[in-house]
Amino acid sequence: MKVIVSSMDLKNAVKALQALQRLSGDSASSKKSADGSTGFKGRMKVIEGKLLLDVSNGGAYVQKAISAQTLREGSVGIDLIEVAKYRLSGNVTIDYDHTVNTVIFSTKKAKYALPADQEAIDLIKNTRPLNSDMPIIAKIPTKVLASAAAYVAIKPGLKVEDMRMQFDFRPPTKKDNVGQIEIVGLDFFSYGRFFRRSPEIKIRNSTKFVLKAISLSTILGSVEGEVIEVGVEKGEETKLVRFKSSDADIFYPTLDFPFWDAEKVYQETTLGVMDCAFTVLRKNIREAISTVNKIALSATEPLLLNIKVSAKQVLMAAQEDSKVAVTKIATTDRVVNGEKEALVYLNQHYLESILNLAPDVSPLRIESWDQKRVIIKVPEGSNGKIEYFMAQSDPDQLEVVEGS
Repeated sequence: MKVIVSSMDLKNAVKALQALQRLSGDSASSKKSADGSTGFKGRMKVIEGKLLLDVSNGGAYVQKAISAQTLREGSVGIDLIEVAKYRLSGNVTIDYDHTVNTVIFSTKKAKYALPADQEAIDLIKNTRPLNSDMPIIAKIPTKVLASAAAYVAIKPGLKVEDMRMQFDFRPPTKKDNVGQIEIVGLDFFSYGRFFRRSPEIKIRNSTKFVLKAISLSTILGSVEGEVIEVGVEKGEETKLVRFKSSDADIFYPTLDFPFWDAEKVYQETTLGVMDCAFTVLRKNIREAISTVNKIALSATEPLLLNIKVSAKQVLMAAQEDSKVAVTKIATTDRVVNGEKEALVYLNQHYLESILNLAPDVSPLRIESWDQKRVIIKVPEGSNGKIEYFMAQSDPDQLEVVEGS
């Protein structure tokens, strides 16, 4: 096989495929090279006008297609970890020389030779899902589905926990022609929630499923086709879901996990007492975190952030041993219930992970409820409804959210 492709297209496709390695850790798709490093088996296939890259791992399968100038059709197995390291720019010529079992990646400035891994071809053929006859239950604009998955892809508060993502698709009612989706990313202590109703969301059947989401947002974010079709397995139990677009084909296994009612948790929480609330721009609260973080003893150990809210101002403080840092946060719409001031305790890394997910330009409404839980809201607009829910204090003292 021999083909010419854009280096940027190649890098993006490899990044999406490589993300699937995180789904199951060590697996049949991983291998140890001679120097002891871990690789990840993928396949390249050249057909007329396209380069197809695919990988299978942990019961999931991802294929990405990128536009190409075809010079010679064929296929070859490769180590995706090695290809991801290459410094490639402009157009890349990929040439598999079967006589020496080597794949050459060359540009005007660089050239790399990589031993072919033909075992990868058989591995992917033998482990990829075979059930492609899945009824299409939804057609959703890619920008809606991919951004929704990115908004809710929270990082678990404890390293031993995995984040999961649940999908709820609902067809239009008789009163309107509006489909709706709810996507929730959650662990045992928090969630990120996206909800949207729109005529451009086409839903045929009510469908719910839960996925292990450690790599899903990265993979969906690589899709460039305008629409993603969602298919589910036939039968009473859905064990496999398909996301298909003009440039991507993704099969993803479901989790046998009870479906969690985020709306019920939200309603029950907001029946309690709201201790305080304020509105803040993401850049302002990030600046405050950066200011107090100067006293941190370690970049990996999060600070416990103490946020004091009064009618006049909001202060953020942190303490490490005998060192203390305090800074003022620029805020608006401050509310304190009953007392002159209220305190909110948040884990630095937990809060930062949510700030990294939320839309950049939207102000955030931060509310403390019953001195236990925090709800962070993004004003509902063209993106849909976005909210985040987290327990107060540090991960060692987190309160498990009921129903999770």
